Amino acid sequence: MKQRVREYWERHPNVLSRGMGQDPGTREFCEAVASHRYTAEPCILEMAAFDRWTGRRVLEVGRGMETDLRRFARGGGTVVGVDLTQNAVELAREGFVLFGFLGVFVVADAEALPFRDEVFDLVYSHGVIHHILDPQAAVREIYRVVSPGGEARVMVYHHDSYFAIVIVGMLVGPAMRAFLWVFPEGKLPRAIDRILPRRLKDMYLILAERGYSLARVLALSTDPSFPGAGNANPLSRCYSRREARELFSLFRFCETHIRQLYYAGFIPMGLRRWVEKRLGWFLFVRAVK
Repeated sequence: MKQRVREYWERHPNVLSRGMGQDPGTREFCEAVASHRYTAEPCILEMAAFDRWTGRRVLEVGRGMETDLRRFARGGGTVVGVDLTQNAVELAREGFVLFGFLGVFVVADAEALPFRDEVFDLVYSHGVIHHILDPQAAVREIYRVVSPGGEARVMVYHHDSYFAIVIVGMLVGPAMRAFLWVFPEGKLPRAIDRILPRRLKDMYLILAERGYSLARVLALSTDPSFPGAGNANPLSRCYSRREARELFSLFRFCETHIRQLYYAGFIPMGLRRWVEKRLGWFLFVRAVK
């Protein structure tokens, strides 16, 4: 499974679809990715607090080309980034060079971080822990490398969210089960094939080949997945607030915040913020050692 996870993220760095047609390795590409990221997910700015870490040592675990880590560096942090894939590390190095920032980047497994104990003031990880084979081992490593009084700021997917419960559990999951029951051979009638969105069509083809499970539907729904070897997201988890606090129970203090409401534009703005803080897709953990 770990090899499948590495292969998927090596082939499909999370940022490539957000470059707005710009060539990777250019300032325009990096700026397009950052603009999309903080416009679509402004809660990252709130939860990361990039400018609070001036003169502090910051480690980011995962997350591709280190768009967030550049913000920590711009805020005056001394930054290190690790990722499971060589492709992501190279993209991160190129981005830092383009903008004149200093950083250290290492290909490493989050379950065995190559750093001495208690060296970082902050370990930051956004959208990574839930894709790791052994998240408990990763959190133990995060705890080990954080200095006393230091923090971990981590985002995982929220189990009790509008996206997981309604979009995946009540809409996409049952629809895929129905398609597979009626058309089990991986071939859709031409009329359905023409109108079905490409992402749902790809999901149907993957499930027809590998079999249906709600866990697989969730993994395929959370990140772009395509038919073919190495092209389908193999692993995603979701956590409730209680489960997240248990995961970070080594830390002396832990709090959680829920943000990011997808596919809910029909909800009036005044109500949307209230709903977001209860049913959002991102579950942010702030833990203090």
